[in-house]
Amino acid sequence: MLFIIGGAARAGKTLLARRICNLSDVAYVSTDELIVHLSVTTPELGLNIRDPAGRRSAILWPVVRPIVTQAACAHADFLLEGDALMPAHVTEIDSVSPDMVRACFIGYAEADPYAKLREIRRYAAGREDWTHELDDIALLRLIVELRDFSGHLRRECLARGIAYFDGSSHFCSALRDAERFLKSPLGSADDSLRHPAQSSLRLP
Repeated sequence: MLFIIGGAARAGKTLLARRICNLSDVAYVSTDELIVHLSVTTPELGLNIRDPAGRRSAILWPVVRPIVTQAACAHADFLLEGDALMPAHVTEIDSVSPDMVRACFIGYAEADPYAKLREIRRYAAGREDWTHELDDIALLRLIVELRDFSGHLRRECLARGIAYFDGSSHFCSALRDAERFLKSPLGSADDSLRHPAQSSLRLP
């Protein structure tokens, strides 16, 4: 099974990926780690971890696509996670290897920026975290941008029939719902979450 987890920064993607990997023997690749590696080993690509997700996605996907396609066709247990992954990528891979991809996106399209700021500061306290590089004003500005990005992902997922989970009000329950979806067998009752319009994801 190929698992794909995308979404906005600080939406819970890495936590979700770790939960899935802790319960099964799945190879795990973070696009953030891959981007950092490629920015050093292949600087001509022009990848920069600080660039917006859309720019990184356009550069990274042609590099990652053959690996992901091969993993899906080989029925390998593989998990790819990161904000440089887009709903269009899921549609592309699913068309090559149908019924081998389990994907979802998570975001916070309705989040209050000040509440999200407090949540991020609490999470980052006492640990190494890139958000420490930003003061509150800069981080608030970024949160607003990521909230808009979450809204874009939500619309794209709805249009493509891909599961989207929003943690604007209930971060922990959104992660639990996403975990339940990813772990449920294809074709099970929980697979209805693949179609947000039929699920209980509280979409507007």
